[in-house]
Amino acid sequence: MDDVPGLIFAPLLRLLYALLQGLLWLGWEVGVETIGWGIGWAFCRLCTLGQLPKEGLGEQEQCNPFSALAIELLGLLLLAAAVWLLATLLGGPPPTL
Repeated sequence: MDDVPGLIFAPLLRLLYALLQGLLWLGWEVGVETIGWGIGWAFCRLCTLGQLPKEGLGEQEQCNPFSALAIELLGLLLLAAAVWLLATLLGGPPPTL
């Protein structure tokens, strides 16, 4: 009798877990790997006059995983800095999370 709530809620919890796992993957794929890579890649190419990264914009999968992560995080940092700078220049409060 003690296991009845577990039997009822276990499938719902598994479904919720799968849904949240899918959302986490989607957020990482879109937010970090796509947006972060695009901005970081363009910035690195601009700063190195087209030398680095060696991979093209659509060739992220061929990049060293550590280099790819550094480029993605750089891109997200640049995006956050641009938002903060524009908010400051427009006289509004800095954005918060």
